Amino acid sequence: MDLPRRDQRDIWYPQGAKLSPTAWLQQAFTEINNGRNSQFSLPQRIEVIVPDAILQDKELNIRIVDTKGIDGAATRADLDKLFDDSRTLVVLCSRLQ
Repeated sequence: MDLPRRDQRDIWYPQGAKLSPTAWLQQAFTEINNGRNSQFSLPQRIEVIVPDAILQDKELNIRIVDTKGIDGAATRADLDKLFDDSRTLVVLCSRLQ
């Protein structure tokens, strides 16, 4: 994997991109998260900063944590801390096929 070369820590939406910002974000996130972007090592955590209001609310500080990829009964202190926070809204999603 040539890990010493994989040292990039941030990526920005390029001006003049042919993809919409959300399509670009989805593609970039997937490539980095699955180790297919040769500039990034496998991430332990990915933070996405979106400059526009999400969920149509400009007053609230909203943080979305995507736990996709967690299978089984993995115990993770970072997630347990969020589940125990009374300000957290937990949404469980599943693709039914």
